[in-house]
Amino acid sequence: MSWVKLDDKLPGHRKILAASPEAAWLHIEGLCYCAQQETDGAIPDTALAMLTRFSKPKATKLAARLVEVGLWERNGAGYAIHDYLDYNPSRKELEARREIKRRAGQAGGLAKQRGKEAGLADG
Repeated sequence: MSWVKLDDKLPGHRKILAASPEAAWLHIEGLCYCAQQETDGAIPDTALAMLTRFSKPKATKLAARLVEVGLWERNGAGYAIHDYLDYNPSRKELEARREIKRRAGQAGGLAKQRGKEAGLADG
């Protein structure tokens, strides 16, 4: 499970206020999509309508508004959330964290097994 960071001042941010309530909600849905899919802030055109309850034409219109106010940027294949990686970990960082946890888990399991073999109660 991934998490996305939201500033507690987000509801009052000038770009959110300029966007419209529906566009602001699409922005939050976009943040969640990027965190879940580990896209480093990229939202492909093909995913836009799938990540929201809005119709594709409505989502496209709202996304254009997010670009206008500076929350999103247009890239060749869709959209990029402005400054996403300034506040959220990249896919590479997430993979590195998972690898560290995986290795720690393996080491812990080996330590417990060695303890059992040595006759220690808790391993």
